[in-house]
Amino acid sequence: MTLSIRSKLLGSSLLIIALCAIGSFLAVGRLGDVRQSGKDLHDQAYTPTVGAIYAGSLAKDLQLQNTKYALLVEQLGAAKAGASKGLKDILAANAVDQKGLATAIKDLKSAPAAEQSLANAVSDSVIKYNKALATAVDKKSTPAVSAAAVAEIPADAVAVENAANAFAAASDKFAQTSENKIDDAYSSGRNLIFGALIIAIIIGALLSFLIASRMSKRIALVVERLAMLRDRCAADLREGLNRFAQGDLTQEVTPSTPMLQDLGGDEIGDLGRVAEGLRDSTIASVESYNASRIALTGMIGRVSASAHTLSDASDHLATSSRDAGRAVAEIASAVDDVASGAERQVQAVDGARRMTTE
Repeated sequence: MTLSIRSKLLGSSLLIIALCAIGSFLAVGRLGDVRQSGKDLHDQAYTPTVGAIYAGSLAKDLQLQNTKYALLVEQLGAAKAGASKGLKDILAANAVDQKGLATAIKDLKSAPAAEQSLANAVSDSVIKYNKALATAVDKKSTPAVSAAAVAEIPADAVAVENAANAFAAASDKFAQTSENKIDDAYSSGRNLIFGALIIAIIIGALLSFLIASRMSKRIALVVERLAMLRDRCAADLREGLNRFAQGDLTQEVTPSTPMLQDLGGDEIGDLGRVAEGLRDSTIASVESYNASRIALTGMIGRVSASAHTLSDASDHLATSSRDAGRAVAEIASAVDDVASGAERQVQAVDGARRMTTE
C-alpha cells in the first residue's frame, strides 16, 4: 500500500503523539500512586501518630493525677482522701482524659495492619490502667486491695505512655516509608515523562530524517531526469531543427535520458509520472524528427536522381535539335541549288524558244 506525503507526515505526528500520550498515561498512573500514598500517609500515619502522641500526653497527665492522689493520701490518709474534694477533682480530670484516650484509641484503629498489635497494646494498657483506678477508688475494695491498686496505677500509666510512644515510633516509620513511596512515585513519574518525551523526540527526529531523506532523493532524481531531458534530448532536438531549417539533414538526434523507475504512489510519484510523460513526448518528437529527416533525405535523393535524368534527356534533345537544324539547313541549301538550276534551265529553254522563233 502506498501512502501520500500527507499520510506519512500525519502518521509520524500521530506516532509521536501516541508516545507522549503513553508517557502521560504512565505518569498519571504514577500520580495515582502518589495520591494513594498521600492518602495513606494522612489516614494511616498522620492521624494515628497524632492519636498516639495525644495518648502519650494523656498518659503523662494520668501519671500527674496519680502523683496528686498519692500526695492527697499521704496528707489525709486513704479514708479521708477517698471522700475529699481533691479526689473528686482528680477523678473529673481523669474522666476527661479517658474520653481523650477513647478518641485517640479510635484514631489508632486506622493504622496499617502491621501496627494493629501496637494499637491493641495501647488499648490494653489503658484498660488495665482504668481497671486499677476503678479498684483503687472503689469503696468496696479493702484497704489492702486499694493500696495494691494504687501502687499499680503508676506502672499502668507508664505502660500506656510506653505503648503510645512505641506506636508513634512505628507510625513514624510507616510515614517515612509512605514519604519514600511518594518520592519514588514522583521520581518515576518524572522519569517516565522525560523518557517518553526524549523517545518521542528521537523517534520523531528519525522519522523526519528518513522521510525527508527519501523525499529529497526522489525529488533530486526527478530533477536530474528533467535536467538531462533539457540539456540533452531537448537541446539536441533544437540543434537538429536549427540545422534542418538551414538545409542540413545530417544531424541525427539520439535520446539519452533514462526512464524513471519505482515512482511510488505519493505526490512525488505523481511528479515523476509527469516528468516521465514529458520524457516520452520529447523522445517521440526526436523519433519524429529522425523519421522526417530520413524521409526528406530520401525524397531529395529521388528528386535529384529525377533531375539528373531530366538533364540527360534535355541534353540529348538539344543534340537532336542541333542535328535537325543542320539537316534542314542542308536541305534548304539543296533546295536553293535546285531552284537555281531550275531557273537556269528555264532561262535556257526560254532562250532556245526565242532562237527557234527567230
